[in-house]
Amino acid sequence: MISLQGLQAGTVRTVYSDNVTIVPVNLRMGQSTILRFIEKPKKVVLGNSNYYSVEFIDNDLAIQPLGTVTTNLFVYGMKNVYGFILKTNQSESYDDLVQVDLKENKVNSQMKMSVMPSPFKETSRPRLTFQVGNELKVILSRVQRFDGKDFYVIDCQLENTSKKEIDLSKIEILLSRGKLKLSPQEFLLKETKLKSGEFTGARIFISINKRADVNLEVHFKGTTIRQIISGRFL
Repeated sequence: MISLQGLQAGTVRTVYSDNVTIVPVNLRMGQSTILRFIEKPKKVVLGNSNYYSVEFIDNDLAIQPLGTVTTNLFVYGMKNVYGFILKTNQSESYDDLVQVDLKENKVNSQMKMSVMPSPFKETSRPRLTFQVGNELKVILSRVQRFDGKDFYVIDCQLENTSKKEIDLSKIEILLSRGKLKLSPQEFLLKETKLKSGEFTGARIFISINKRADVNLEVHFKGTTIRQIISGRFL
């Protein structure tokens, strides 16, 4: 007869997310945790991808830890962005299934709720503007920092200043210091096709461990533009 004493099943719970809330998810080594969304995930950004395996299955993400490292996870759907803190442990309870709903749906079903403050703190709105060739204007619009961490979200606006449609699918925007690209970092672009006069958003997720000057680099159609971002904006 097999004894079940000491075995602990994972929890099944529903969490409510929005574009600014970071939701904790508890994992355990040797176990998979499912995040189930109301829309199909399109892309994920992991703070430390070396210690987590992520698999897309319809509206689900299956996550399995490869080490006991805490990191952040951002999941992009067609309409919403979901933020999580992944915590891996051996002794505490863990999540088997996390149903991710929108906070606005909870508001509709409950008259009162407790709203979590955003863990991202805006550090500056630089409004630095520079031109890339004759087709593209880049505006560094906002810098946010994860509260108490060296993790930043940097937002840019891109404007088509030409008289014809441009394709941004090959553009690269990154941060560097000296001649070295800062790592780890991820770059996301909202739209790849821009008609004349149209804007789109770009976002860089990056770890910066020192508040010193960095370079914002834009590589587009064989042209490279570098703009210094003062450390006072970080």
